Amino acid sequence: MIEISEKQLPSIIRTFISASNDHDTNRMLSCIGKDAIVVDDSREFRGKAAIQKWSDDEFIGARVNVRATNIHQRLDQYIVSTEVNGDYPAGPYYFDFCFTVQSGQISKLQITESK
Repeated sequence: MIEISEKQLPSIIRTFISASNDHDTNRMLSCIGKDAIVVDDSREFRGKAAIQKWSDDEFIGARVNVRATNIHQRLDQYIVSTEVNGDYPAGPYYFDFCFTVQSGQISKLQITESK
């Protein structure tokens, strides 16, 4: 695993984070493949419709703000350690967003609590 800068992230991941912070659901969803999977808090959301519902309920719908604090690459995975704020009961929260990119789109996003 190697540490990289935000500028070294694939543009599709940078766009996903930017769209999330801009609360632009359509632009965020355009970064995700049609069969993509989001795993958040051990719950799996498969496909754009399920991912949009998750986002509307818990991510962009919560006026999320994601700030990268550290970034690593491991083969085709990019682990973005983040500070997350939004309309949540407390915060900030610290999560690792593990992105897998295939064919120029995000095929999987796994969100886990930072250790």
